[in-house]
Amino acid sequence: MKGFTVSFIIGLCCTVSAFGVDFGVTLDQRLEYNQDGQLYTGSTGPWLSAGISEKVQFYLSGNIAINYAQKAWDKPLPLPELSRLELNYRPESQTLIKAGRFVFNDSSGMIASGAFDGLYGEMQTTLGRVSAGLWYTGLLYRETAKIIMTGSDSIDYSAPWDGIDTYFAPRRLLADIRWDIPGILGPLNVLTLEGLAQFDLSDHEDTLHSQYLEVQYAIVPVPGLQVSLGGIMEVLEDGAGEYGIAFAALAETGIRLPGLISHRLFLGGNFSSGNRNDRLIAFVPLSGHPAGSLFTQTMSSLGRIHLGYKARLHETLSLDTGVRCFMRTGSEALFYGGEIYASLLWAPLDDIAVTLGGGAFFPRRGNVFDSGTDPVRKIVAGIVLSF
Repeated sequence: MKGFTVSFIIGLCCTVSAFGVDFGVTLDQRLEYNQDGQLYTGSTGPWLSAGISEKVQFYLSGNIAINYAQKAWDKPLPLPELSRLELNYRPESQTLIKAGRFVFNDSSGMIASGAFDGLYGEMQTTLGRVSAGLWYTGLLYRETAKIIMTGSDSIDYSAPWDGIDTYFAPRRLLADIRWDIPGILGPLNVLTLEGLAQFDLSDHEDTLHSQYLEVQYAIVPVPGLQVSLGGIMEVLEDGAGEYGIAFAALAETGIRLPGLISHRLFLGGNFSSGNRNDRLIAFVPLSGHPAGSLFTQTMSSLGRIHLGYKARLHETLSLDTGVRCFMRTGSEALFYGGEIYASLLWAPLDDIAVTLGGGAFFPRRGNVFDSGTDPVRKIVAGIVLSF
């Protein structure tokens, strides 16, 4: 038995070596200045990519991060995290199966976005691409996953570090099935139909299950112009069996501008329902990522309008800038305020990227925020090195 094990390991190493192994380290250093002081984040990310066979590819990456804020090191120090553990199997050119920890996004990006642990498969057919997946969130790091759907989730997320039990995200199961149908009303247009179901596996009293039906249509009416329209209906059910219905929508357009450089102008809006009565309630996404660069509320009970501009100023230099406005939805709609932001990305080589950006959020004083609330400002500089 021992001889068989050794032979198997040697054979596996020879197979991997025959198809090639690539590995390295990514260093990410980030320094932020805001009205509260300064924040330093440094992370080291080792990674490995291996071709096990012509049909099987393996990826592995981790991350060790440290944070320094307000003259103190955050605990624990350092903090390890498994970023990616992915095995790809392509039995045929039009079929793909994934297993492990890998990135998943729903078609709108308003429900679930990030790395999850699970199994995924997709197939290209004559009627479009069909995909399905099943993921578990309970082994993710809570700060990265940002899964906050209930009051208990919020308490757990804000709890101070107290050992390994405070490391993990809430225990939830996510299932997804999606159908992308190209050629609807034009060769470059795509209709996407998607259904998601989320099941709360925690032992909290305020458990929350949710199901989503999502429809999105991307159209290119003329060259250089792309328009996306989408709608989401959500059904939520708590532990007592009470249910409610919520909605979300999006509309975005991108225009390629003429000129000597490659640049585009973007205009769009997102809407998520708020609490109106016992049945029409607030939209609750799985991933609680912030709706803005400085405005940190998630896309729940929120309306957002944004105008952006992106330009490739040089083959190594890119610009991203824009304006966002935020409004609370529900029984009483209120204007939160607006933010402006801009960032530069300089990548002189494939393994070097330097960023510099900043912005400000201007609250609507006397409406949602106190009349004495000051604007929120920040400046961020960073460098990423790959070896």
